[in-house]
Order: sequence, then structure tokens, then C-alpha cells
Amino acid sequence: MTGFDGVVVLFQRAADITSKVEEGSADIGIVGLDRFDEYNLDDGDAFMILDNLNYSSCDLVIAVPEGWIDVTEMNDLADLAVDFRDKGRELRVATKYPRLTSKFFFDLGIYYFTIVQSSGSLEGAPIMGFADVIVDISATGTTLRENQLKTLSDGTMLKSQACLIGNRTSLGASKMKLDLTRIIIGSIKTYLESNGYSTNCLLQIEQSE
Repeated sequence: MTGFDGVVVLFQRAADITSKVEEGSADIGIVGLDRFDEYNLDDGDAFMILDNLNYSSCDLVIAVPEGWIDVTEMNDLADLAVDFRDKGRELRVATKYPRLTSKFFFDLGIYYFTIVQSSGSLEGAPIMGFADVIVDISATGTTLRENQLKTLSDGTMLKSQACLIGNRTSLGASKMKLDLTRIIIGSIKTYLESNGYSTNCLLQIEQSE
């Protein structure tokens, strides 16, 4: 990395960054909050350092077919899931975020649904017939509308943006890595603040003896 001796930049798929930091293959990483929350282990080593780098903003939303005129909020979707269940099938939800989706639905008392996992484009799933609704990220909503989908009034599961994460064990075990991380954090915060942005630094690590 230019200006940072001792730093090697690794390019990874967005879906892999959290796990690479978790396993220690990378000491720090930049990833979307949506991906971090989906893949982060509750008792793992990966943790949040800077929670908002002020770019790549998007929402993780639930989208349903535009033709479902009576479904405008999550309560309507809950009722529909019960109706589907009474007719012998469950609501099919296509998503790349099974963990976040299941938690969101369960918290709202929606239990009758099936997760259809997909790593590809999701917007066409309802039209193609392998899902009823989707849960995916959306920045402008244009792609959803092009595929005859609409969001629900209370169906935003998460507001996401790029964030900086790190491995607690690897940073705590190396003074050099921890010092470099603090320098990088300082540079990022200086840049953000000079452009009128703010971010929360959550780095609280003591170097191991």
C-alpha cells in the first residue's frame, strides 16, 4: 500500500472478507456492514474497528411482487405466510443473507417460511418462480422496480455501508500490526473529517505480553 511500509493489500470477494479476517488470513479488512453482520461469529476474533467509512451505502430490504397490492408492510407478509401454510406450503424467501433474514423474520413472529439461498442475482427469482419474495441489498431501488418488485414500508432490515474490521488476536499479538492499524485508522479519520464526515473508532486492544 502506497505510503504504508509493511502493508500488503489482498483483494477478496465481498462474501469472503469477514471469514478471512476471522481466520487471521488478513489482519484487517474493508467490508460492507451487511456482509459483516451476516458472517461474523458471535464469539469470534473478527470485530468492528470503524463502523462507517461513508461510501457504498445501501439498504438490506425485503421486496415483494408489485402485484401483491394488499402487502405493504411486514404484518401483511406475516398474514400471507400463515395463508400459505394453511394451503400446504411455506413462503419462499430468496436471499444471500439467511442468518440476518431468519433473525428478522423470527423477531417479528414470522415462522412459516423457507430460505432459498442463492449466490447470483435475486431480483428475477419471483418472476422465474423459485421464490415468492427476496431479501437483498438495494441502493436506489431501480433494479427492483425493473423486475416488478416493491419494498415494504417497514421492510428495511439494515442500513449498510463500508466499514473497517480487524482480527483481535492477530492485532493484539503484534505491536507492528497494531501500530500500523492505528496509523491507517488515523489516516482514514483525517480524510473523513476533512470532508465533513464522522465515524466511530471501536479499536480497544492491548498488546499481548
